[in-house]
Amino acid sequence: MRMSHGCLPGLVLLPSLPPAAAVMLRFRRKPPQPTPRAPARTTAKYGGMQVRELQTRLELLVNPTRRSHRGVHGAALVLAEYNLVEQNRFLKTLNRVAGLNAELAECFCRHAPPALGLLPEEAWLPWVEHILHTYAGTGLEAAIAAISDYSTYPGPLEDSPSGVAYADIAGIMEAFILGLSGRTLKLDTGESSYTDTETLYFPERICVYPDRDSNFQLYKACAAHQWAQTRFGTWDIDLQAAIASLADSERAIRLFHRLETLRLDACLARELPGVARAMQRFRPDSNEYPAAWLEAARCLAVPDADVEESLRWLPRLYELDQDPPAAAYEGILQPVAVRGVEDRRSVYQAGFQAYPTESGAELGTGDAASYDSAPQGQPPQTQELSGNDCEYKYDEWDEACRRYRKDWCRLKEEAPDAGPDTFRPDTLQKYHGLVSHLRRTFEGLRQDQRTARRETWGDDIDLDALVDALTDLHNGREMSDRTFTRTCRDQRSVAALFLLDMSASTRGWINDVERETLILLCEALELLGDRYAIYGFSGCGHDDCVSYPVKTFSEAYASPVWQRIGGIQARQHTRMGVAIRHHSAKLLNVDARTRLLIVLSDGRPDDRDGYRGAYGIEDTRKALMEARQAGIHAYCITIDTDAIDYLPHMFGERNFTVIDRVDSLPQRIGGIYRRLTT
Repeated sequence: MRMSHGCLPGLVLLPSLPPAAAVMLRFRRKPPQPTPRAPARTTAKYGGMQVRELQTRLELLVNPTRRSHRGVHGAALVLAEYNLVEQNRFLKTLNRVAGLNAELAECFCRHAPPALGLLPEEAWLPWVEHILHTYAGTGLEAAIAAISDYSTYPGPLEDSPSGVAYADIAGIMEAFILGLSGRTLKLDTGESSYTDTETLYFPERICVYPDRDSNFQLYKACAAHQWAQTRFGTWDIDLQAAIASLADSERAIRLFHRLETLRLDACLARELPGVARAMQRFRPDSNEYPAAWLEAARCLAVPDADVEESLRWLPRLYELDQDPPAAAYEGILQPVAVRGVEDRRSVYQAGFQAYPTESGAELGTGDAASYDSAPQGQPPQTQELSGNDCEYKYDEWDEACRRYRKDWCRLKEEAPDAGPDTFRPDTLQKYHGLVSHLRRTFEGLRQDQRTARRETWGDDIDLDALVDALTDLHNGREMSDRTFTRTCRDQRSVAALFLLDMSASTRGWINDVERETLILLCEALELLGDRYAIYGFSGCGHDDCVSYPVKTFSEAYASPVWQRIGGIQARQHTRMGVAIRHHSAKLLNVDARTRLLIVLSDGRPDDRDGYRGAYGIEDTRKALMEARQAGIHAYCITIDTDAIDYLPHMFGERNFTVIDRVDSLPQRIGGIYRRLTT
């Protein structure tokens, strides 16, 4: 083969190819690489479940046999924008809807997730009841329309004229129950209508019907149904043991409740026919019941039918595919709560432990801390527990829904453990030079010095005031005698609360440095004379938050405080919002011109029940805004080098210090405090 002129040496030219071969070469070329797809959204924004986990749960609830779950994937994407509590609330509701109708559940899954953010939390359950009542009364299409029209649902909103709040009729309900039972029963509010045989619980507000009278009558029907459960023996059996052989315990409890509703309605019709006639409007029509359920209703209506008769019918009806609709007043059954009350009664009757009264006070020597009798729907308040411990309730901000979760956090105060007596002297010996420096520095701040001007007497002439006085005299006006300056030494008016993060991540040498820092700071503050307090905080979930009072404002810096500082140990998690709200309230009780809340933490807010990420940060930020509006200056000292990503958003651009070396904390704490108070 010849080399043509103008070609590079070593380059071999291929002979010309026929057209068919050229076509084959074109087809054998390497195809272009596809453009990489954007990563799927698989993470939760506010600390809840991720998209993939949500999609799996939704698929199992809606219809596991379906091949296409496009609507489920869209719902999972929307639910990922909410926190764990809201996600669980939606899944629990979807499970309830799926037990009635698969098509209704699929529609609810597709259209209802945005309602979590639109409807207030107290409106969610009434809205669901409205959907189920619509399904029971007018059919599937009307219920689907009710789901799609969630944005126009009035719900139990403040401006809804038809809604009835339990707080407005509490006195009437107490009188109504007294007339039914002949004795006073404890009434309270809960997520739904149920009884634990000791207390009758009602929704905080009902707005199922368009007129106010119907919603009020529904409250009375709920009360009569709950009272009938205790009056006619629904809880004479161990329900959990009775349904143990059935695979789906939730469905078994629901069907048992339907059977008991039929029996209790018949009992009320015999003993209280007027009440039964008023409840008739809230029952499903008999035409909606399957034939087997109509037969069960006839058997349960005989005078000698008891709860055992309902249990005998349960296995037979459990095998059927069709479930009857629920009465509007039916509510739910809570066998676990009933068992808890029965166990406490048994202990009391056996004489081993005191039984609590309705107010939560002890009758004997039992541990009242194990009982929860805090009223719901009330402002944050204190509950006395065993010893010196106290319990409080606080709201928590839900940024995803832009509203507070009412009384969501339960916080108690516990006395911290005492450490060795040698911790303080060992620390002072270790930091002998630094202690001397801090004492000299803080001694100069003991009193604030200011110059008072335009005084009637003083140390020097106020030239500005004198010029003004001579000008007045020249213009024929009376000359002022306030022409002096005077040096005033006023006492400091500062109250500081040091809030120490005692989460598990501080375990080890970080905890040692924090304790040493507190000793050094207390020594300097004692010389300065500022009022101060030290509290630690930790917890495990929203219902188990703990505050540890190391030193209160009224307590002297003495041996008990030294021992508590030496005994500070790492605990569990960092739920910061409730800690800030609780200790800000303590600061507001101190009379001072300057109130400081100084948070010492090693990281961002984090707790086990979804309190992490954006959810925890936004709740903490909201708590800090509340403190700032109340006149408290909050400041954070952290050793988290990544804190620059979130602390400016929480505390503000100039209200935090990041310390990259933990062992430098004792040297820097004094300078930080001096800068904040001068």
